[in-house]
This record gives sequence, structure tokens and C-alpha cells, in this order.
Amino acid sequence: EAFRSFVGELGKRNPEIPVSGGFIELSPPPLADSVSELVDSGVSNFAAVPLMLVSAGHAKGDIPAALA
Repeated sequence: EAFRSFVGELGKRNPEIPVSGGFIELSPPPLADSVSELVDSGVSNFAAVPLMLVSAGHAKGDIPAALA
């Protein structure tokens, strides 16, 4: 819930920037769905900012794979 609140607040503070958030596992929405929604709304350039407690293999493998 903290992540969802953060994403919502980030969007409110920066209304000119399309903001979305997604998860790579266990919680909805999936990252791929969040990216698809942005693309469908016309976004073509992205900055992905991973927020996690323990990155393990996620930073090197899972996140790039989900964004691709």
C-alpha cells in the first residue's frame, strides 16, 4: 500500500508527467500492465525507478525482462 500511495502522490505532485507503478511479482498491477497503459495513452519515453527492499536478482533480470 505504501508503494501505491507513493505513486499516487508522485502523480499528483507532477501532473504534467505520466506516472504509473507496477509490481514484478505477487501484487497487482503487474509492471507490464502499467507500462502498456502508459503506451496506450501515448507515452513513448520511460524512466523506470525500481523501489524494493531487497533487490536480489530482480534488478539484473526480472525488472529488465518485465519492461521489455
